[in-house]
Amino acid sequence: LHILYYYILAKTVSEKKPQAKPQPEPEPKPKPKPPPKVQMPTVTVSKSEAVEKQFKEKTNRPAPYKISNKPRRYKPPSDDIDPMDPAAYSNIARGTWSSGLERGIEAKTGVDSTASGPLFQMRPYPSPGAILKMNQEKSAS
Repeated sequence: LHILYYYILAKTVSEKKPQAKPQPEPEPKPKPKPPPKVQMPTVTVSKSEAVEKQFKEKTNRPAPYKISNKPRRYKPPSDDIDPMDPAAYSNIARGTWSSGLERGIEAKTGVDSTASGPLFQMRPYPSPGAILKMNQEKSAS
């Protein structure tokens, strides 16, 4: 009995309920069109006679400043010290471009020729022959 009651109740409720109409899908919004490409008009420029006349008038005018035809006086270089020169920031004597470069007459022995005395005239490293002799003596003993 209960089942029949629920069946009738469900049937009457479904009949009373208005059936929902299927709504059509909304149409997608059209995408905005890109702006049309505008071609810049080509302009041909020709010099008119008026422009040429103005140019000629300007060139015939005297210069707004005095132009001297005198030769310029020679100015000797100033005695200022170059900031890239080591003499500018230390007690090194000012030299020429070739100061401090090797001379062809000096031997390339590794000896500091600017220092004096027997201690400074020694080679900074042992010679290769001395190293070979030391290695030979070590292997012999």
